[in-house]
Amino acid sequence: MAFAFENLTFGDLKANPEVVGDMFRSTSLLNRISDLEDLAETYLSLMRNYLVTGTMLHADGGKLLK
Repeated sequence: MAFAFENLTFGDLKANPEVVGDMFRSTSLLNRISDLEDLAETYLSLMRNYLVTGTMLHADGGKLLK
């Protein structure tokens, strides 16, 4: 099911939180919403590796590829 982000209102967010979650999941190749642990792991691995400089990392669950 395709969703239209342009037509999303604050009332929609309050009335149908599960539908909004489905909208965001549908934009990801992994078909899930990342959580804080996912992002923290990504940031920590970048901070640990001193050889990585000037790199742009898209921690978006594959949204850029979709």
